[in-house]
Amino acid sequence: MKALLKTLALGLLASIVALTIALSLPLPEPPLAFTSGPIALTGVTIIDVEQGEALANQTVVMRDGFIERVGPADQVRVLADVRAVDARGQYLIPGLWDMHTHSIKRSPQFHHALYIAHGVTGVRDMSGCLSDDDAYWACPEDRRRWTNQAVLGERVSPRYVLQSSYQTNGGNEVPEGFADFFRLREPADADELVAFYRAQGVDFIKTYSELTSPQYSWIAQSAREQGLAIAGHRPLRVSLAEALAAGQRSFEHGRLFLFECFDGAEAFRNAPDPIAAYDATLRQRLVDERNDEVCAAQMQSMARAGAWWVPTLTTLKMPVTARTSGAESDPRLVTVPWLRRKVMWGPDARHAAREPLLSDGRDIPAELFDRASRDVALAHAAGVRVLAGTDTTDTLVFTGSSLHDELQMMVDAGLAPIEALRSATSHAAEFVGVQSVHGSIAPGKVADLVLLDGDPLADIANTRRIAGVFFGGRYYDDGGLLALQEFVGEQAGGLRANLRLLWDLLASPLMRPQLVD
Repeated sequence: MKALLKTLALGLLASIVALTIALSLPLPEPPLAFTSGPIALTGVTIIDVEQGEALANQTVVMRDGFIERVGPADQVRVLADVRAVDARGQYLIPGLWDMHTHSIKRSPQFHHALYIAHGVTGVRDMSGCLSDDDAYWACPEDRRRWTNQAVLGERVSPRYVLQSSYQTNGGNEVPEGFADFFRLREPADADELVAFYRAQGVDFIKTYSELTSPQYSWIAQSAREQGLAIAGHRPLRVSLAEALAAGQRSFEHGRLFLFECFDGAEAFRNAPDPIAAYDATLRQRLVDERNDEVCAAQMQSMARAGAWWVPTLTTLKMPVTARTSGAESDPRLVTVPWLRRKVMWGPDARHAAREPLLSDGRDIPAELFDRASRDVALAHAAGVRVLAGTDTTDTLVFTGSSLHDELQMMVDAGLAPIEALRSATSHAAEFVGVQSVHGSIAPGKVADLVLLDGDPLADIANTRRIAGVFFGGRYYDDGGLLALQEFVGEQAGGLRANLRLLWDLLASPLMRPQLVD
């Protein structure tokens, strides 16, 4: 018996030691599977996203991270020190930007390589930290470091464009032990909250669904006085007119006009608990009590205000997708960490799929998605500026590739391919304020480019046919892109990376309450 106990004790000790080592050793980084040096694409067709036309038989020369020359192939000489790549029959677009993502400490293992492999060279991250650091969430300093190292060629990462606060949700997002001003009990708290994030170097305060109207007003005023923007959800208790008057710069997610354009909108805003009121009955009312006249006026008001909309149709389609067999057989699932699939995505998708059809067979989630899709086309026609975003890492949103899903949904909704493409290129750069160096293909601009095997103006699905990606002029050919995807697959299925992800979740005071829920 003593021998058995000794063996068990030794086994337990060995397991603890092995676990400690597994958690303490740094995880692998994506391979630097690119080639550097001056490079020229010859005979390529450039997609001019600003003019909306295809320019055939062009040469694009890249040097030191920038586009050096662009012009007809017979007029641009390729110097001897420049590597020439024959790109006849291929198409060149600016690097794509996903304008609504969420990054975590393990994004280098699970996300960054997938972004680059799918031509996503820039992201606007909508996460943040309530302190200088967090075990799970990436903080502004993490994102700045990743970007700087990627620009230097020291790591694989997209550019993180603009920096966000943590979600500001009226106090219920704040665990015990954090500063009281985060709970926004009075106007002075908003001043401290904005000052805290300003010191972190963020560009905007992210507003969330459960802010009260007074809290929202305090935040908007403090942000304005301290030189920060506000962006995020339209809080459920705040009207779109109020948010536009406050200067909210971008509005996230496809339910924006669903909530604003039904006859019960005001009563819903004034409900004691709008979150609790958002039940199956209300979701049906969003469709059945649609007021098209009111909605048209709201869209026109948003266009006049110059605010932007990031519909993230991918997330609104999740309950529809969850009902299908494809939700469990999508080949991209191998790129999602096993732990996330089992603990987060699986229960969420099963819950969404359980919403019953109405007695007459109507599928309300599908109708909501269809209505929101048509709203994207209507809002765009009214002059509302639309950006492409996915809400990575939400359930059934696949890093990098889901941006192509989003572009396809925009076209299916009624946008022309060039309009969808602009939402992830030139318009994204305009929103960030860097259109002088990003968002289109011209001399002097950063050489973040995607080489395609098909014309995206003829079929937006051709954005998926990626033959090569350039990040700061560094070239990932098809072999390099495959190496990036294989790396993420190995990490997503690997024991050590998943253990580290679990440890991060348990060690984060921001995530522990969510795990309990």
